[in-house]
Amino acid sequence: MNDSRYTLPGHLPGRRVLLAMSGGVDSSVAALLLREAGAVVLGATFRNFCFSERDELPERSCCSLEAVDDARRVCEKLGIEHVLVDETERFEREVIDNFHDEYARGRTPNPCVRCNTAVRFPRLMDEAERLGCDAVSTGHYARIVPEAGSLYLARGRDGGKDQSYFLAGMDPAGYPRTLFPLGDFEKPEVREMARQAGLHIADKGESQDVCFMTGRTLESYLSDFGALSRGEIIGPDGSVLGEHRGVELFTVGQRQGLGVALGHPVYVTRVDAESGRVYLGEDSDLLAHKLVAREAWLAPGAESVKLRGKIRYRSALSDVESLELEGDCLRLRFASPVSAAAPGQSLVLYAEDRVMGHGIIEEALP
Repeated sequence: MNDSRYTLPGHLPGRRVLLAMSGGVDSSVAALLLREAGAVVLGATFRNFCFSERDELPERSCCSLEAVDDARRVCEKLGIEHVLVDETERFEREVIDNFHDEYARGRTPNPCVRCNTAVRFPRLMDEAERLGCDAVSTGHYARIVPEAGSLYLARGRDGGKDQSYFLAGMDPAGYPRTLFPLGDFEKPEVREMARQAGLHIADKGESQDVCFMTGRTLESYLSDFGALSRGEIIGPDGSVLGEHRGVELFTVGQRQGLGVALGHPVYVTRVDAESGRVYLGEDSDLLAHKLVAREAWLAPGAESVKLRGKIRYRSALSDVESLELEGDCLRLRFASPVSAAAPGQSLVLYAEDRVMGHGIIEEALP
């Protein structure tokens, strides 16, 4: 079971570690690895919303009563304590309400980034202090690495599963107390470790959707809240092409589901929530050299190393030519233009594998 790639900072045997357990294979194997390394592990499952309301949805692999039971069973199997953490109020305010508000403003939120930044890690840190734990941990595929006297969040070794993008908004002050046991492993290895340990969740499916809207399209979900605002679709030449069902259903760069056909590809280039207008244009209209990001931070030494930026999880990395941080407002210029930078999404800056900064995209400029 022990693997030479699995290393943790400091002296782990006997240390109390609070681990966020979703009931899935990743957090379960993280618990296994921490226990094997000698830690005293407490498994914490978050209750993010009212189960009686949300369990009417189709089966999902996290954030359900079944998931809570799976986490509890894994803890029993491994001989570790399991606790349920009620975070419904903060999750509702910081994630669900923010999700609605951002779409209503014509922006494209990332609720997973928001949850890690404003809910999961702050609450883990609070609970760890309350329970007398030395560190917190999750089953994310990421690493904390030392460099020149500082600690940095870094990409996981499994490029296909790396989750550093979703973690980049967390407070760097928490790095010294954060452990990511899966950072040096690939997903097939993690499943195999679960099978070898006899964990019943070894082949459990992964959660692919936003946890609080699984089973519904965005349109169906927002319709339930009466949150759709109709308006006009404006073509590349400025003409009105028709009416859409809600500005909340469009994002910058979108090509499908526009409700119009012009005989050639067109894309959403701007969403104006105030007027209700959705503007379409050519792919060249999506290009931007400059970005403005809010709620931003930069790691020590970011201004003096070669940086590359990612404007969404699946986008390629782009070379940064220059940047300036004033307060929490980051302005940067890419060496080559990026396409379809959507307001509301995360901008994450990397120096090789290390995360060097994060901000929420506010504006894209030529």
